Amino acid sequence: MGLPWHKLNRKKQNMYIILMAVVLAGIITGIVFLINMI
Repeated sequence: MGLPWHKLNRKKQNMYIILMAVVLAGIITGIVFLINMI
């Protein structure tokens, strides 16, 4: 991605990774939910 990884400290990196994982999980859950609704 376009994030400046070298400028972020380790804690911020972990927070970004967790945030991205949560967002991805939410998107996947949303898609599955929509498919099941149809």
